[in-house]
Amino acid sequence: MPRVIFTDQFRKDLQRFRHLSVQIEKQLDLFLQDHKHPSLHTKKLKPAHYAKYSFRVNKQFRIIFTFQEETPVLLYISKHYE
Repeated sequence: MPRVIFTDQFRKDLQRFRHLSVQIEKQLDLFLQDHKHPSLHTKKLKPAHYAKYSFRVNKQFRIIFTFQEETPVLLYISKHYE
C-alpha cells in the first residue's frame, strides 16, 4: 500500500464529514491505487504555482492534496466550489 500523509486538518474533516465516510473510503482506495484514476476527476488547482490538486468524493465534495516529494499529502475536504 502506498504511503500517504494526513494533515491534522484532514483528520478533523474526516470527523466533520462522517456522513461521507463510505464515499471517502472508496475514493481514497482508488486514489492510493492511481491518483489519476478517471473516476476521481483529479484537477490541478489555480494558481498553479501553489501545486495543489483535488479529487472528487462526490459531486459536492472534493479532497484537496499536494505532494511532498512523491508522497501525497491530504490537506482537507472542501465543498466543490469553495
